Amino acid sequence: MALRPQIFRLIALLVCLVFNTMANPGGLDVVFNSGSGADGNVQAIVVQPDGKLLIAGAFGSYNGAVRNRIARLLPDGTLDPGFNHLTGVDGTVYGMARQADGKVVIGGNFYGLNGSNNRSIGRLDADGSPDISGNWGSNGVKTDGTVNAITVQADGKIVIAGTFGMVNGIVRNRVARLNVDGTVDLGFDPGGGPGGTVLALAVQPDGRILVGGQFSLFNGVTHNPVARLNSNGALDTSFDSGPLISGYVASINVLPGGSVLLGGGISAGSRSRMVQLTSGGALDATFNAGSTINSDVIAVAVQGDGKLIIGGYFSTIAGVSRPGIARLNADGSLDASFDPGTGLNDLPYSIVLDDSGNVVVGGKFTRAGGQVRNHIARFDNLSGPSITAQPQSLLVTAGANAAFSVTAVGAPTLAYQWRFNGADLLGENGATLTLTNAQPPQAGDYTVVVTNAVGSVTSSVAVLTFGTAPVITL
Repeated sequence: MALRPQIFRLIALLVCLVFNTMANPGGLDVVFNSGSGADGNVQAIVVQPDGKLLIAGAFGSYNGAVRNRIARLLPDGTLDPGFNHLTGVDGTVYGMARQADGKVVIGGNFYGLNGSNNRSIGRLDADGSPDISGNWGSNGVKTDGTVNAITVQADGKIVIAGTFGMVNGIVRNRVARLNVDGTVDLGFDPGGGPGGTVLALAVQPDGRILVGGQFSLFNGVTHNPVARLNSNGALDTSFDSGPLISGYVASINVLPGGSVLLGGGISAGSRSRMVQLTSGGALDATFNAGSTINSDVIAVAVQGDGKLIIGGYFSTIAGVSRPGIARLNADGSLDASFDPGTGLNDLPYSIVLDDSGNVVVGGKFTRAGGQVRNHIARFDNLSGPSITAQPQSLLVTAGANAAFSVTAVGAPTLAYQWRFNGADLLGENGATLTLTNAQPPQAGDYTVVVTNAVGSVTSSVAVLTFGTAPVITL
């Protein structure tokens, strides 16, 4: 009889898991156990490689345990007791970035980290204890204003941005770069810099830095509220030939193809709230949400298939109810298959995709999907597989090897089954099918079925033909 409570708990867990697996994209994830949640705003979320979630903001506790402004959660939303930064931060954390070595850089509006001399920026070791190495220790890293955004370059240097005018006593107007040891990188100087608050940062693959925010001047000259800096901090004027943009930029995402996606309270001609630029700064016509989003966009997360999870002040998109959170197709149109129902009752500040592809949101809200969720929630985002690169037909000679490949995206885990003339090929379950020493009886039609827990999709037909390629003589 003593086993009954454990059996009931197991049954309840299995029911939740089944419900979660079958839930429609956009539904509240009931398996994510945030309990009483955070007792203040969650401003930033970072997903670790192991699936754990770092959260930071204005809270003082999580699920009833003291965690001053920063905490780490297990993948199921429960508190990770192995991460504890002792007395913590005495103000609000707005930005956060994780280094490759697991250390965590935080920025915001605070005067101390565990009693240290750090002002508005600090660094923690991987276990949450204060990093006292280099300039992060007794001297402290100090700014004379708020740090809103942080990003870590591939070389480990740290770019920060916000409202400050000085860092460690050195003039750095709103944007600065730190060496790994916390000293100011003297090789990076934005000069007069942005003429107002910087809210967003992104680093392009070539090392150039994008900044966006509430400014209309750069180096004292009229400028869009987004700018690109060269690796030495100087304004890259080659990026300024695009459309006239007004308003403020709250988010910047560099897309896999190099395009730059902006979100905020912006407008560029007939486009508002979201504008996409090419890597060179020109208007990217492949994305056009027009004026369908009825209020500002604050946060954006990019899926592997190019779709966008967006959060902000809006309540409708293209006339469809989407309170605070929605998914767009890669061209900017609403993806109606992601339906959050009643959505969020207040602002989201940070949106990330966890290691399973689900959507984790932090913010000011206290309800999500019609249920109590204090400042953090997870929405189901299980999507069926989509093929982004089809297998191609081949012409080979007898005895040569023939290889067909497919590229697909979707909620993990993707499974593959190759077929020949409509029949399954036993054991051929990878993204690539290789026929070694191919012979004429293998000529015919090849397809692959890609499957996950949500659904399946069949590729286009790739034809294997035997013969000799014609020789063209010029």
